[in-house]
Amino acid sequence: MKPQNQRFESNYPLDADQISEWVEQFNRDGFLFLEDVLKEEHIAQLKADLDWSLSHFTSRDKDPNGKLNPQSSKSSHRLCHRMFEHSPANLNLFDLEPIVSFAEALVEANCHVIHNNSFITPPGGGLTT
Repeated sequence: MKPQNQRFESNYPLDADQISEWVEQFNRDGFLFLEDVLKEEHIAQLKADLDWSLSHFTSRDKDPNGKLNPQSSKSSHRLCHRMFEHSPANLNLFDLEPIVSFAEALVEANCHVIHNNSFITPPGGGLTT
């Protein structure tokens, strides 16, 4: 099924005090982990869009912009670059509140996202450096 054009909201309300606490925590700890930000429907659409991408960008002819990691790669991870270009659910992540307000408070207003990749790892695989 081709990616759907659907708008999603997060599970978090926009709260300026909360944004300030997140920025302070990020600056103190170097990371911020938020649980349950995305709703189940959004997660399902993100997964469906990645599955669609991985099944449709299967050759250089079908993937002229090089969205997938090379099949000859030694990695067992399946990676699709720039998902926002063909997945409205991924594009929606860029202006999802309160995440966008957190990013703008942390970096600056109207900051620019340059990566939006999605990937699958094998069971028990995970990511390592």
